[in-house]
Amino acid sequence: MKKIGRPRKAVTKKNISVNLPSHIVDQINDKLAWQSSRSSWIESAVRTKLGEATADISEYPLLTLLWEAKNREDCDPNVRFVIQSYLDSTAMKRSAETAE
Repeated sequence: MKKIGRPRKAVTKKNISVNLPSHIVDQINDKLAWQSSRSSWIESAVRTKLGEATADISEYPLLTLLWEAKNREDCDPNVRFVIQSYLDSTAMKRSAETAE
């Protein structure tokens, strides 16, 4: 007999509410790529903290990867400058878009 209806997800998610200081929310928003999911970013951060981080680099937003690369000890100062310039210009574009 055929099953009717939508198949169930293997992993269900639960909505929770977390109070964070506004400066932390601002920092998260600064690290998010355009149209990225804040929930996905926070889930990834929690998984990392719990030791369940995924090794698939494609799941991370570009701005997060650039931020992490810039803050590595072995990052060349010239590369760090270029990354920081890009991050700054992206932040300015976001500020201008939200002001409109």
